[in-house]
Amino acid sequence: QSYNSSFDFNTDIYFNYSKIISEDFSFQSTLGFSNLYRSNVASTVSTNGLNVPNFYNIANSRNAVQGSNSASESRISSVYATIDLSFLNSIYLNFTGRNDWVTTLPQQNNSFFYPSVSLSYVPSKMFDLPEPISNLRLRGSWAEVSNGDFGGTYSHIAAYNSGINWQNNASLVFPGNLISPDLSPQTSSAFEGGLVVGFFENRLSFDANLIYVRNFNNLTNVPISLASGYSSRLINANEFEKKGFELITRASPIKNQNFGWDVTLNLSQYRTYISEISEAENIGQLVEGDRVDKLFTTVWQETPDGQPIIGNNGINIRDPFNRHIGFRDPDWVYGFLNNFRYKDFNLFVGVDGRIGGLAESKTLRNMWWAGVHPGSINEFRAASASGVSNYIADGVVVVGGDVQYDTAGNIINDTREYAPNEQVVNYEDYMTTYHSRAYGNHYYDMSFLKLREVSLSYNFPSKVLENSFLEAATISLIGRNLALWAKVDYLDPDSGLDQNMQTPSMRNFGIHFNAKF
Repeated sequence: QSYNSSFDFNTDIYFNYSKIISEDFSFQSTLGFSNLYRSNVASTVSTNGLNVPNFYNIANSRNAVQGSNSASESRISSVYATIDLSFLNSIYLNFTGRNDWVTTLPQQNNSFFYPSVSLSYVPSKMFDLPEPISNLRLRGSWAEVSNGDFGGTYSHIAAYNSGINWQNNASLVFPGNLISPDLSPQTSSAFEGGLVVGFFENRLSFDANLIYVRNFNNLTNVPISLASGYSSRLINANEFEKKGFELITRASPIKNQNFGWDVTLNLSQYRTYISEISEAENIGQLVEGDRVDKLFTTVWQETPDGQPIIGNNGINIRDPFNRHIGFRDPDWVYGFLNNFRYKDFNLFVGVDGRIGGLAESKTLRNMWWAGVHPGSINEFRAASASGVSNYIADGVVVVGGDVQYDTAGNIINDTREYAPNEQVVNYEDYMTTYHSRAYGNHYYDMSFLKLREVSLSYNFPSKVLENSFLEAATISLIGRNLALWAKVDYLDPDSGLDQNMQTPSMRNFGIHFNAKF
C-alpha cells in the first residue's frame, strides 16, 4: 500500500509602468514578487508474504511488515524588476534583475541575485545606408542565471542514513558523501552577440550569432581520503566554457507574381571545454582545456603501422590503456530549406544533417555478437556451425621483443618483432569475443543527410470559395523522414546516440486540411 501527496501553491504579484516621454524616448518597467511553496508527503507499507492467497490486505501479512515514509517542504521567494528603454526608435536597452531566497541551500547562502542586460541597435532606422543595404541590426546581451535546487529539498543537509538491522535493532550510518556546509548556487553566465544584414530589399540576408557561456560553482563530488570516514565531498567546484556560433542565410532568388523561390541555409557549431578543475588534476581522463565530449575507450592493440596484434589464442590483444578515439559532438550541424510557390501551389523541401561526431552503437555491436549482422554470413560461420575451426584473423603476432609505456600510455620503448598471424580459431568464438560488451570497437561516424520533410499545398482561390461558407482553405500532402544518407548502416544517427538499441525511424505521410470560416 502506498500514499503520495503533492501540493504546490504559487503566488505572483507584478506591476507594470510605461510612458512615452517623446517621439525619441520611451520607458517601460515591471516590478514583481513571487512565492512558491511546495509540500510532498509519501508513505509505503509492504509485505513479502500472505497468509491467505490472493487476499491483499496488510492484516493478512505472513511476515513482518516493511514501511517507509517521507515528507518535505520547500519555498522559493523572489523579487524581480525589468526596465526597457527605447531611444530614437533605433536603440533598445533592457535591464533585468532578480533575487531569490530558497530553503534548499545553507542559510548563509540562500539569497542570491542574478541580472541581465541587452542592447539592440538598428542603424538602418537612424541613417540612410548605401542603397544595396536594406536592413542592418546589431545586438548583444549578457545574462546570469543561478539555481539553488540541486537534487532534493534537504540535499544540502548532512544526515545519517539507515543502516543494517541487527537482531531487530535498527542502526544509522554515516553517508559516504560529506556535504560542504557552505554550498552556493550553481551559476551560468552567458554572452550573446549578433549581426543581421539584409540586401536588396531583404532578398538576401545574413544572421550571424556568437555565444559564450561560463558555468561555475557547479555542485561536484570530489574524492577524498577514506581515512576521513568518507569517500567523497560535495562542494562547488570546476568551471566549464561553451563557445559557438550560428549563421543563417536567407535568400529569395526568384520572386514575381506567379512564381517564388525562398531559400534558408543554417550552419552551426558548439564546443564545451573544461576551463578549470578545482581540487584535482583531472576529471576522469580529461584535463583542463579538454573538450568535455572527448571520447576514451578500450581498444585492441595495434602495431605502429596500424596492424592488429593477435594473441596466443588467435584473438586480438586488448590495449592496456583507454585511448582517445575522437569526439562525441558533431563538427557541424546544418539545414537547407527550400520553399517554391507557383500560383496557388506551394512546395516545401527541407533537408538537414550533421557532419562528424562519434557514438557507440549497441545495435550494431549486438548484431555482430549474435550473428545476425549480414557481414557475419560467410563460409567461416557455416564451418563453425558444424564444429569446424578454420578462421584466421587478420593481423600479426609478436615473436620477440617488448614494449614499455609511461603512466599516460605513451610508448617509450618498443623492440617488438612481428610475424603474420597463422593461428586457426573457431569463427563464432572469435566474433563473440571481438564484438563483446567489454570492448569499445563499435563507435561510428554519425554524419548524415536526411530528407526531413516534403509538403505540397494547394490554396483554394477566393473565387472558388466565394459561394461557400469558407473564407480560406488549404490542403496539404506531407511526408517526413523520407530518405537518409549516412556513414553508418542499419540505424538512424539522427539522435547522435544508440545506447538502447533504438527503434528504427519511421516515415510519416499525412494529409492536412486547414479552413478559415
